[in-house]
Amino acid sequence: MRTKIISILLPVILCLGCQKVINVKLDEGVAQLSVSAFINSKSGSQYIVLSQTAAYFNNAPCPAALGATVSITDNKGNTFNFTDYNNNGWYTWTPVAGDTLVHPGNSYTLSIAYGGENYQSFAIANPVPAIDSMNYEFRKGDNPILPKAYYTSFYAQDIKDRPDYYWIKAFKNDSLLSPQQLDLSIDGAIGGPGGDGLPFIVPVRESINPFKGYVLGDTCAVELHSISAETYYFFLQVQIQTTNGGLFAEPPANVATNIKNTNAKAVAKAVGFFNVAMVSTSGKKIK
Repeated sequence: MRTKIISILLPVILCLGCQKVINVKLDEGVAQLSVSAFINSKSGSQYIVLSQTAAYFNNAPCPAALGATVSITDNKGNTFNFTDYNNNGWYTWTPVAGDTLVHPGNSYTLSIAYGGENYQSFAIANPVPAIDSMNYEFRKGDNPILPKAYYTSFYAQDIKDRPDYYWIKAFKNDSLLSPQQLDLSIDGAIGGPGGDGLPFIVPVRESINPFKGYVLGDTCAVELHSISAETYYFFLQVQIQTTNGGLFAEPPANVATNIKNTNAKAVAKAVGFFNVAMVSTSGKKIK
């Protein structure tokens, strides 16, 4: 048996010992317009970030897309113009006091004129349930995965008789938890529908906790964003591509986009996504 194991491992060891560096030259391709347009019903300024794509191995920040004309029009005939005040690719719309851009059930069209091309996208503001309450409890650290700390939970009930997609954002002391992590849910459940009209399940309700929990004096805030099915699966693709590594990594693949050139025959394309979300919020101080 020992001889058989050695005979199997020896070729593997020899292969691991033979390393040859291969420099792969990739075609850089044509720079495309990149759009990050996640608009919501919160009061305050809304932002659309425009940049240009860069070469795969370029580690520098992507160059800003400057000089674009950016607007959103709703189905009521209202137009909201976004302006790049700081000349950095962050196009901003600021409401008057008490106003907001997104209202439930309205539809919205994003229009971008850039580089002699015109791009558009369409989205609907889906409803979002209220966050009923937030609670916290002290756990003694009996679970080896969770250290001794305070842990919070929020309570919400899914909207009945419709598929609902959610993006859950949590903040500890005003700082977004795990910016690289996307906490997503369908109907208040994980991995697929099944919780239609029911209270959100425990893993979703407790997804707002940092790994080490909270201590006395900390504040926890949660935002529940309604997103479209297309946005949900866009986020899943982004997760796969940004965590794609290791021994079993798959070849990089293009992520879906809902930003289209109005000229279907044009060579210039765009990447990125547009979503409008209703948002419900809640917060709790640990005391």
